[in-house]
Amino acid sequence: AELTEAVEKPTFTKDIAPIFFQNCTSCHQPGQSAPMSLLSYREVRPWAKSILKNVQERTMPPWHASPEHGAFANDRSLSQAEIDTIANWVNQGTKRGDVADLPAMPELKSADWALGEPDLVLNYKEVSLPAGGPDQFFDLYAKTDLTEDKWLTSVEMKPSNPLVAHHVILYQMIPGQGMSPSGWIGAWAAGTDPMEFNEGTGRMLKKGASIVADMHYHPAETPQKDVLSVGLHFADDPEAIEKEVINLWIAQQGIDIAPGEKNYVMNSSYTFKQDSKILAFLPHMHYRGRQFTYEATYPDGSKETLLHVPDYNFAWQTQYTLAKPIAMPAGTRIDVEAIYDNSEDNPYNPDPTARVMDGDESFDEMMIGFVDYIVDDGVRPRDAKSILAELAEGINAAAPGNAYDVNVAGQFPSVLHIPHGIKDTVWHIAVMGDVREVALDDIEWTGDTFRADSEIPGFGQFSLEGTLDAEKKTVKGKIGTGEGFDLPFFGKVIE
Repeated sequence: AELTEAVEKPTFTKDIAPIFFQNCTSCHQPGQSAPMSLLSYREVRPWAKSILKNVQERTMPPWHASPEHGAFANDRSLSQAEIDTIANWVNQGTKRGDVADLPAMPELKSADWALGEPDLVLNYKEVSLPAGGPDQFFDLYAKTDLTEDKWLTSVEMKPSNPLVAHHVILYQMIPGQGMSPSGWIGAWAAGTDPMEFNEGTGRMLKKGASIVADMHYHPAETPQKDVLSVGLHFADDPEAIEKEVINLWIAQQGIDIAPGEKNYVMNSSYTFKQDSKILAFLPHMHYRGRQFTYEATYPDGSKETLLHVPDYNFAWQTQYTLAKPIAMPAGTRIDVEAIYDNSEDNPYNPDPTARVMDGDESFDEMMIGFVDYIVDDGVRPRDAKSILAELAEGINAAAPGNAYDVNVAGQFPSVLHIPHGIKDTVWHIAVMGDVREVALDDIEWTGDTFRADSEIPGFGQFSLEGTLDAEKKTVKGKIGTGEGFDLPFFGKVIE
């Protein structure tokens, strides 16, 4: 249990070991990511002063959420009383104490599966890493060969070499569909436990799906190898799964940080269309990222800060799991704000003289506020196609012959309302399983050809060029994303 008052004359066996076993030894044990083991007095004693410095500065244990907002089930931060107890122990000479006071040893991690033998094990190809140098990124693929859909109740990601494995994110690729609209399957970072979904919840793994492992490695001083294994556990009784856990991306693109810029701000938002409950958050930026905030604006206009990370650290990809789910009534808007520091004042900044743009590499930047949530009614959110069909029916009833069923790049269904000569309209596009409203303002017309500039919320700006064919009752064109007009679209009038 967390200390509420500092122990004045602590010993290792009675007072310090319980703190370490609870908060530190999941990483600080043989074979794990931390540089030394802290399981015994003999192992801890040489590091006492360094430990004190790190806990007083709150760099260890790594936990970056502000205590002023939210309560989290996986909070591994130390209370001030625990920090003061460690300080008393170090300053008084690191007394060992009576061995009879030593608590039971924590369960050690091993080569075996922490959750027992999985129902399906995926083994990825071996990755070879050179000595030193920049971080390495790999997209690794493994087929599941499932012949039917399965409810996933837990997933364990196990790199063979935690010395170099920084983090991994798993995505599901569905035959004929691409990436699952429900977001990622799970994530792992140094020190995290296997991902287990709450009772009655899970993620649907589709038949024939492949699992992509997005791997991030941090090379060591010597050449290393790693093999990722993933253990999947399925529901014994599929009927017991009442809710699918949806992984929502509240993202923004268009990052462009000037050299030395100290306070660069990016914002994005998402409005819940159904009564829902948030289960967890995971803010994601790279080295220049310094602060991240999630704020809810409820339908009655009241606001609440759900998570504030005042000192973001890219080295720790932490999922903040709520102690109790937070209700999100339909119409609630989640605003996320990311603040970046590209100046020399940022201790993690690899190059303050560089201009920083969007990108996958650590030296580039990203802005994603991940959210895990479930809906109150039904198993999962309404299907985007059914929402589009409802919108199409309404638009066509109000303006017959001017609504088009459009598909972008063969994978993004949409409904476009664009009467000839109209200057402003809204394009409804299905992205990541959700329908986004895209404003088309100041449309320019030349005969039957039109052009507009716009932005898909969270996915960046684009330019649109298209042509209406009144005789064939079609619309076609291309979307430009900054690197040429590279996404074709085609649609027919909805009748």
